[in-house]
Amino acid sequence: MDLGLGLFYYTLIVLLAVILTAATCLASYLVTRNKTYRYAFAGFLFYFFDVALVFQDDFLMQRASDASASPFFIGSPVASVLVGGGALISFWLVLCEYLEEDRPAVRWIPGAAFVLASFAVLLLAPEGNGQMFLFYSMREAMLYAMLVYLAARYIGTRDDVLRLRMRRHRALYGALWALVTCVLLENVVFLLVIDPHAIAGQRLPFFPERNFAEHERAWIVRATANACKDVLRSARRRTSVALDAVAEAAAPEVPDSAVLEAVMELSQPFREALYLHYYEGYTAREIADMTGGTEDAVAARLSRGRKKLRALLEGADDDR
Repeated sequence: MDLGLGLFYYTLIVLLAVILTAATCLASYLVTRNKTYRYAFAGFLFYFFDVALVFQDDFLMQRASDASASPFFIGSPVASVLVGGGALISFWLVLCEYLEEDRPAVRWIPGAAFVLASFAVLLLAPEGNGQMFLFYSMREAMLYAMLVYLAARYIGTRDDVLRLRMRRHRALYGALWALVTCVLLENVVFLLVIDPHAIAGQRLPFFPERNFAEHERAWIVRATANACKDVLRSARRRTSVALDAVAEAAAPEVPDSAVLEAVMELSQPFREALYLHYYEGYTAREIADMTGGTEDAVAARLSRGRKKLRALLEGADDDR
């Protein structure tokens, strides 16, 4: 099969996958009214138009132009900044929702900086390979900022439960570091090391505005959206409880805030187990995977923790 035709169908598949993911996020938001899914929907919708711009530049505009033209070019710079910035800002807001980050400066300044820096490169940097490298690498800079922020929150937080939730996605975090670095290295090689005009007549799938590493990044971001299920799992699973848990967990009728305060007063093993199970919706097996223990040990902590919580709520502080 001709490489150009293969890339044509490959791009169509990516477009289909992204728009289906956006539709799934929208449906989830309409059911749950959870802002995490609303931001995820916006992110994938922007990413759909971002890939559509690549499709337009590669298959509708450039292929109709002079065959000797360089395959490395900024096809629709303003549109690229707007849709790319929209996608990155939306996913940044997903991250803020996951980490319960409400400070306006943290939520909006990174996205504004990306947009302003991208336009500054277009307006101030001299045309050439250096400008293209800076322009396309702004996205990697934004993603690196997200990863560094995640690391800073993980190191700095004193919330054991948040730390456990973040640790559960460490494989995804490492994959993001690897793929973002691959995209950056690809831009370095094909814009700063190899002269684009020297390979203009060759059919290479390595374009800075569309490369396989970036489409793999789309898959990784899709997996990141799945992590938002942590937020929904709590509300969904709190509507149903196992019969044995109902029988054992009976406690005095007190406000939810008082129950949560009582949970947080328990010692760490019981506090983590009860919070992750009843407030985050994890099963005993999932909690065991997160904490490095066994399922039986987690079940025992849940049982003892419920007894301690009941006694604490009744005024008998026997958890020390």
